[in-house]
Amino acid sequence: MTTLSVGKAVYTDNNVTAPAESFGRKDTVFLSVVSDGVDPAVILRARWYGPNGTLLQEGSQTVSSVGPKATAFHLDNRSGLAVGKYSVEVFVNERPAGSLQFEVLAKSPANK
Repeated sequence: MTTLSVGKAVYTDNNVTAPAESFGRKDTVFLSVVSDGVDPAVILRARWYGPNGTLLQEGSQTVSSVGPKATAFHLDNRSGLAVGKYSVEVFVNERPAGSLQFEVLAKSPANK
């Protein structure tokens, strides 16, 4: 894995359109994991944690590629996200591969 980024949207190639560190309660948070794999198949897993450290959501995808490839995950927020600090952990074949922190604000921050 080479890069982790979060943002409000992803391109069709699964890269984040504009990395962000803060989101509004109604925003969808996307995670892009860019891997430079040489394995025929690896399992990427994302675990999303809320402000109190509780596991909110977990998802996995099998990635088969040689060379750079972006894989996208998103945090489901049908009922709106609570204000506070969040984190997402990424695992490659069940081994820790990185994490990111982000914040949810009462109002959506202005796009830059």
